[in-house]
Amino acid sequence: MLSRHFDPVMSLPLEVVGMIFEYLTMRERVLCLAVSKSWNILLESARSLWTTVYTTRECQPIPLKALKEYLRRSRFTVDSALIHRISFADIPNMEYLMDKCHGLRDLSIYGDGSFCQSLGTNLASAKGIQKLHLSQKTPVSVPTMIMALNACRNTIREAKLLCVTGNNGESIASWPEMNSLTRIHLDFCNNGYIKILGLIQVTPNICSAVINNCQSQDDSPLDLTLWPNLETLDLTETQLEYFPKLPLSLKHLVLDGSCDVYYTDKYGIDIYPLPLLETLSFQYCRIDGPSISTLTESCIRANNLKILLLGGVEGPYPLDHPFSDLFPASATVEELSMSAMDLLDEEVIEITKFYPSLKKVDLSYNDITAITINELVKIGVKSINIDECSNVNSDTVEMARAEGVYVSHEFIDDSPF
Repeated sequence: MLSRHFDPVMSLPLEVVGMIFEYLTMRERVLCLAVSKSWNILLESARSLWTTVYTTRECQPIPLKALKEYLRRSRFTVDSALIHRISFADIPNMEYLMDKCHGLRDLSIYGDGSFCQSLGTNLASAKGIQKLHLSQKTPVSVPTMIMALNACRNTIREAKLLCVTGNNGESIASWPEMNSLTRIHLDFCNNGYIKILGLIQVTPNICSAVINNCQSQDDSPLDLTLWPNLETLDLTETQLEYFPKLPLSLKHLVLDGSCDVYYTDKYGIDIYPLPLLETLSFQYCRIDGPSISTLTESCIRANNLKILLLGGVEGPYPLDHPFSDLFPASATVEELSMSAMDLLDEEVIEITKFYPSLKKVDLSYNDITAITINELVKIGVKSINIDECSNVNSDTVEMARAEGVYVSHEFIDDSPF
């Protein structure tokens, strides 16, 4: 046991002591209680040190009695919890945390194990959940997701669920009205089904929406102008039947592998200007030059477009125009993807001339040689991806790196797995 005379903690200002203990883990703080009586009194009185619950994979399962003691030290004012599914998130612990800590705002659950129906219903007891995050290893079914969101519908501001599972029959449940929700991120891990329009209609204040790896059940074009504050939209591998109607507020648009669009679409779909757009990613889709021009004309004129990713894009068949017609010229674009387009040196060099501010370019899976690399270094590009470009030799790569350029030049065959 430490005497007060030789106790370094007791000789420090309280502000410094607080800063030191803030860096300790939940387990380490509990262990410090047993160091000495003075440490115990100091830590027990420092309520702010106990307002976060954080458990790791290495933690032993936490008994309910130990959890009660921990929450008592915070005066039941825990506002943030990052908990491992196995070491903490069993039903009795979750029930107690939700029942007693009505100030809980931020809840993140990670680790192997599903987020079951019982855990979802417990969220209502907390009364104030604003952020709900579930990791890629914590699957949640569509009905349970709907139940969880419904439990905190009046307060939820951000939902990030990275392994949603579901099928056609499960996705018909109605979305709850969530007027406070501003950010939603849903990753489906089994290519499930979803009715996005239903979500749009009950979340009027969304500013960021990421919905990936699923199939839309909507039988008409999505009217995303119902999200007037939307700035970020990412629908990667979300199979849309029609090109969506987009709001003027949009700054970042990602539709990789989601839909095909032509200016003279047989459905007569209009493409509206997006003057604030900074990022356009339309990779592994089919699109024509007029459609890209319409999407980007106003943002290029406003000098806003910074990132243009068209890797793997296919033009209409038969291809009557060169690939360069798919790339609108812009003085402000700094990052460009032309990956997987079977381009030759002369085609790449012609396209890069459209972008005098270019700093980063993805040319993976193309038929380029050292000629392209030398030209990119010459015009000041600082990052080049030439993965799977077998016609570029190692001497050229080393030359570019010696000039301070980051070069990625990898091959799948080089992987040991």
